[in-house]
Amino acid sequence: MKRIFLSRELRDGSPFRQLIDLPEIELIAQSLIDFQSLDFEMPPADCVFVYSPRGAQEFILLGVEQPKLLAAMGKRTAQILNKQFRVDYIGNGKAQAIATDLQQHFLIETISFIEAQNSLKSVEKLLSDSIQKIPVVAYSNTPKTIQLPDIDIAILTSPMNVEAFSRSTTHLPEAVIAIGQTTAQAVRELLYTGLIIAEQQSEEAMYKALIDLLD
Repeated sequence: MKRIFLSRELRDGSPFRQLIDLPEIELIAQSLIDFQSLDFEMPPADCVFVYSPRGAQEFILLGVEQPKLLAAMGKRTAQILNKQFRVDYIGNGKAQAIATDLQQHFLIETISFIEAQNSLKSVEKLLSDSIQKIPVVAYSNTPKTIQLPDIDIAILTSPMNVEAFSRSTTHLPEAVIAIGQTTAQAVRELLYTGLIIAEQQSEEAMYKALIDLLD
């Protein structure tokens, strides 16, 4: 039996739900991060950029009008925003490509970034100094330390989840699937084990990487 850890709870429609009833797989799906909503207001800006699904949820709860330009880091964040807003730009999860797109294809002087208290600011730090970057801290995020059983394959969805996972087990997994390059770098620094990077920042891409690994 393979014990697989996914660092997020299973949502409806998640491809990982296909693993639940397989006798040869034990799936543990659990975030290793504590989130807390924070009070915030939206400053005027040419563009609102949302990093994460959690940030998208907080932005919707704020009850503001449609921004002039709304951008999302990736598909899952855009899907949540689309419940309330029109999303004008959907990134591929890769900070350098997104920063290039925003600067080349849109006339932007100011961008508000909906982000976590411990955000890595992966996109905003790559933007030209000619663009005013306004951080809007919508929620806090702190790593949890729990006691995990020995894991064969870990699927990790953020650098902070990598940090928490490294504290929560003394057994290195056979392989780690990382959702993107930033998470992969944290794996290289903290876990020193076989690493696979999902082709896109999505559950579908992570699931495909897992199935390819198991075959």
